[in-house]
Amino acid sequence: MTGADIHLLHEKALDEASELDREWFEEHPEEIFRLRYPIDFEFNEKLSDPPEGHTWRVLVAQLSPNVRARTPISLPAEAPNEGAGDDRLASIFEMVTSDELEPIKRAVRERMKSRS
Repeated sequence: MTGADIHLLHEKALDEASELDREWFEEHPEEIFRLRYPIDFEFNEKLSDPPEGHTWRVLVAQLSPNVRARTPISLPAEAPNEGAGDDRLASIFEMVTSDELEPIKRAVRERMKSRS
């Protein structure tokens, strides 16, 4: 598989992930966060094996309609994707995102505050 092939797979995976996330947030307009399994080739490089007993998930934060940030996280395999709640997922998002993403973290905090 060439680099161009991988690039096309990555773009297709991103399109699919974006569409699935858009649909999910339309069905759950009160939510800021979504937790889901990753789509193959969604990230620029293959995710390493997660720690023993864990699986990779994607934490998606919707900043506004059609503006979302996503990051892979490792969670215990038995942890469900539904039901964690925005407060808990916001805490995880703060912990796992780098300081370089401070503007996004700030936007998420503002969105959380505006719901209160």
